[in-house]
Amino acid sequence: MASVKYEYIKDVNVTVLGETIRESTIVTALDYISTLGSTCDIYMKAALSATDQTTLNTIVTDHTDTPDIPETGKYTLDQKQWIQESSRPLGTVTYFTSEGDTTSDSTVMSTAVGGGTKIQITHTAGSDASDQELYVDFNVKENDTYIHEGYVIWKEADFDRVNLEVVPQVTEYTADSSTLFQTYGPYIIPAAYTGNINVATDTTAMKLVEMPLSRDTGLRKPGYWKADYNEETHTFSNLTAAPDGDGIYNMFCAEVVLSRFVNEIILVNDGFLMLQTADVEQLGHGMRLKLHAHTNTDETDHSWKAGFILTLNRENTC
Repeated sequence: MASVKYEYIKDVNVTVLGETIRESTIVTALDYISTLGSTCDIYMKAALSATDQTTLNTIVTDHTDTPDIPETGKYTLDQKQWIQESSRPLGTVTYFTSEGDTTSDSTVMSTAVGGGTKIQITHTAGSDASDQELYVDFNVKENDTYIHEGYVIWKEADFDRVNLEVVPQVTEYTADSSTLFQTYGPYIIPAAYTGNINVATDTTAMKLVEMPLSRDTGLRKPGYWKADYNEETHTFSNLTAAPDGDGIYNMFCAEVVLSRFVNEIILVNDGFLMLQTADVEQLGHGMRLKLHAHTNTDETDHSWKAGFILTLNRENTC
């Protein structure tokens, strides 16, 4: 479901107020808090019950806006503040990996960490196609995951190239008429019995792709579907349309590039390269990494190999 906003006029300490809400008896989880001047918008992951809304009102009323007090040990003896640069989102830890997670084809989402597809390409001259692709999946619905940096190592390359992109899982469909589903470019969007396709109505066939909140704006890209997720049963339910684009999820009828991290990097001989950045980007549920390697056959086919190490920030690493 889309987040539900509760608006207040009050100066607040976002960190302290958020902790108070999370530690309260409110059943619904806090999504995030946004402030502009004295306006405080509290976004909950679902609508609150009357009791929980009363509790939230009381928490905000009793809250006092106080500045964050630096922790002991964050200053030197001569009162110079220690500054530690880190793009790691709070609540996550650093995780280095050369493989994805083991995923599930059942209606129950997997929560496994590791054990998935190896992020490596081996090209054997005379037997492999010049273009090779592989997909790497991560279980992120219950394990917030951000891509930070990467490393690539290769052997015996001869101006061969690699790409690393984020693409959505694709929902299979059949042509039909007067349905609730319609194709619009690469998207499957809601239709009020005017649709031109049909999809199987179970969470295995419907590949929901989550649109994460932007770390820059706090907003999502348009999503045309909403659904409930149960962390106890690890399943989706109550799929509903969001024709105005205020949903959390999309479904795709075709593969498109959602984001590209590595674009046509040329590899020669043997080497190692660090792909360094100070940024992170969150992976949404249903997003997958696609590694594409192209063997340069302008002169002659040749055997070569390459592998990636990713630096991720994840809530859980095992």
